[in-house]
Order: sequence, then structure tokens, then C-alpha cells
Amino acid sequence: MELQQPLSNVQEEVLKLYSLNLSPEELTELKTLLGKFYALKASREADQVWEREQLSDDIMDQWLSK
Repeated sequence: MELQQPLSNVQEEVLKLYSLNLSPEELTELKTLLGKFYALKASREADQVWEREQLSDDIMDQWLSK
């Protein structure tokens, strides 16, 4: 099988993880770490949108009551 495009940096790092034999606890820790990483990214992006769009708690309450 021939690759049509090179692997991304993320794909290369994930392939390195496949060579490890993680314990169930380590695997759980890795999943938790990845989840926290993406949750933080999403939260920061939401904060940027909130500021850029000049949103407020009052606006959110209005949206939720519709």
C-alpha cells in the first residue's frame, strides 16, 4: 500500500505511541490528558468568540429563553 500524502505531525506521534505497551491505568491517563487538552482548546476558542462578538450573560439568557 502506497501513501498518497505524507503523514501529519500528529499521525507520526500517534504511531510512536502504538509501539508502547501502556498499562490500562496509563491508557486512561493518556485519554484523560487528551480530553483535557481539547476541552481547554475549545474553552479558549469560546472565550475568543465571546469577546469578539461582545456577548454577555444577558444575551445568553435571551437566547436560552427563545
